[in-house]
Amino acid sequence: MALALEAELYAPNRDDQGTYIDFVPSLCLLKNGIKCVCGSRKDQTFYSAGSFKKHLQCQKHKAWLKMKNLEPQNDIKMIHEHEKTIKNQQILIHELDQEIVVLKKKIATLESPKQVPVFDLLGIDD
Repeated sequence: MALALEAELYAPNRDDQGTYIDFVPSLCLLKNGIKCVCGSRKDQTFYSAGSFKKHLQCQKHKAWLKMKNLEPQNDIKMIHEHEKTIKNQQILIHELDQEIVVLKKKIATLESPKQVPVFDLLGIDD
């Protein structure tokens, strides 16, 4: 079975002042493709430096980068929200795992053979 590799998600670099700046990733990353989350082209994967450079110059990508620079705290806020979501999902998974254990025990007890006493209620065998 072959390993399926997905395209990397593009994230701009930060300069010394903390401003997001675009960069063209290495050929190693471009080998599997790279997707930009700016929203200009949904689900488009770039496989060459030239096509990705051209994408970086489009107006929607530039506007996205500008918004990232205007609201840099938004990333930290999103990280905290994601951490909270992950924690809640871990709790939910744990609760469901416990419920599965309980239900498996019930199934095991219901499937186990029962000793039923046998009586001759009609008295025929006497």
